[in-house]
Amino acid sequence: MGFHNHTAHHLLALFSLGAPSSLLKASYDHESSYQRPRPPPPSPSDLAKLPIQHLSDRSKSSLFLFYFQNRINTIGVHKTLEETFFSGTPESEQMKIRLFGGFVHSWIHIGYGVEFDQPAIVAEGCAMAACSSAGLVEYYEAMKKKVEGLETPEKEVTIVELLEEMRGNEKLRTAARWTEGDKIKGVLDRAPEEMIEVAAKFRVKPDQETIDRRMAESINAVAYFTHAAQRTNKPVRLDFFLMHCVTSSLFLHPLLSLPFLTLHQKASLLELKVWVDLALYASRRCPSLHLTEITNYTPKSTTTSDTFATYPTTSGRAGTAQEKTVAVPRTPANPWLGVIDRAMAFNEDSHVVKTVRALVNGEKVCAPYEERGEFLVKGEMWKVMAEMCVDAAEESRESGEKEPWVRSAGFDEAWEGYGERFKYGGMKL
Repeated sequence: MGFHNHTAHHLLALFSLGAPSSLLKASYDHESSYQRPRPPPPSPSDLAKLPIQHLSDRSKSSLFLFYFQNRINTIGVHKTLEETFFSGTPESEQMKIRLFGGFVHSWIHIGYGVEFDQPAIVAEGCAMAACSSAGLVEYYEAMKKKVEGLETPEKEVTIVELLEEMRGNEKLRTAARWTEGDKIKGVLDRAPEEMIEVAAKFRVKPDQETIDRRMAESINAVAYFTHAAQRTNKPVRLDFFLMHCVTSSLFLHPLLSLPFLTLHQKASLLELKVWVDLALYASRRCPSLHLTEITNYTPKSTTTSDTFATYPTTSGRAGTAQEKTVAVPRTPANPWLGVIDRAMAFNEDSHVVKTVRALVNGEKVCAPYEERGEFLVKGEMWKVMAEMCVDAAEESRESGEKEPWVRSAGFDEAWEGYGERFKYGGMKL
């Protein structure tokens, strides 16, 4: 394993959705190209304590991996997570914000490990966090200082309201630069006070009912801003970076359900997740959001899969000579099955099936709160968003695009390579 590893994510997402063994094997073969041999273990003295001096050093990923494997073998998964991220020490605070570095991949990796009870994957995720950039550390410290000692306001500010406020703040909206690789840094360099002022308005009262509701609100909000961030004259494409806010939302429930967390720790962790989501949105130049892009969307396929699903058996694209048809019994009673089958069959990019899986979860988690005004995504819209994701992936393949995502949807430059929407289909103009 190197620093960044999608293999476990892809296989577990497919497995949980009922993928046949042929697809699991094909997906493993596709993802294995970037794997490297396991390195020799370090000396026992190197495993005595967390090598804090090497934080953010990707060349030390193997050292961190062996350290966390050793800790989990010694004290177990829950105690390792507690001492690493939630013990309140300066070291654990450094590690906590690194959960969200690298576009939230450490959080996602640990989330898969916790959800599927896989200690080895948890160890990988902890090592990934240790190697993640320190770019968000100053943001986290500033946010903590901003809210320290303040009571949670009685009147809540919704995430949708915060998104509107961010778009209306010219300095914040234009802080990121197209030419920058690290656009979050650009926001925090040029509009730190504005970013902190807005994000700090998201607070969570430390009671379980509020935590559950605001967790659902955050899941709803990231699905909304990821799918509504479209250019109405361009083909429907999801933003690659915002999409990670969706795939990571799947693990709010398993991670907020860790048995050692206090209500205050749960509330503060949820706040941190939303603060990072908001920073990611700002870093894509606060793209305009069009709810009608979801409500008026006409899916390419409206069928449910009740007979056969077609999966690639190699890393080649669907439709090639290597593809094999696998019979999978289905019932038309579940309207999700067709789009799930198509997402699983899109083997070129594991983010597609992970996004669809997160949307399935979002529908379930948000259902009890649909009557609330801040929950803009309701009912059938969840499946429609999944259709948007899979349609975009399949259309990108047919159009010969390098990937099925647009990168940094708030920038005009991000859309320059795309033609007019009518050339791509997918939505009635």
